[in-house]
Amino acid sequence: MLRIKSRLPRLTNLFQRQNIDINKHKTAFVNSVDLWNQAAPRVSDNFPKFYAANVREGLSADNAIRKARVDSFNLKARGLFNICIREKYYINRLLNYPKYSRQWKRKCIDIDQNRRRLAINKVLLKREVIN
Repeated sequence: MLRIKSRLPRLTNLFQRQNIDINKHKTAFVNSVDLWNQAAPRVSDNFPKFYAANVREGLSADNAIRKARVDSFNLKARGLFNICIREKYYINRLLNYPKYSRQWKRKCIDIDQNRRRLAINKVLLKREVIN
């Protein structure tokens, strides 16, 4: 928990630089923390700018988060790609894409990140953090 708390000021600052109020965008903020915990600092650092751009483009919060989670990886997710080539859950969902193509990589990341996004939403709804 202390490790996560150490990251919160940086992520808060990155959202503020994008003029995003984390009190109004709690789900997005939690998703950025999850990216830091799951992936790497660079991925979570990328998230606020992509999220803000998606919101400015008029995407719903859920779609802005989903797209920002994928874009934050910048197609660099070697560990996740290894999972996508060996786990049936991913293999079956990636059959229509040439393996390791840009589309395959993007979809691999999207499948995993959307699963995580939905799990976060479920917890936040259950705890009445969002409605």
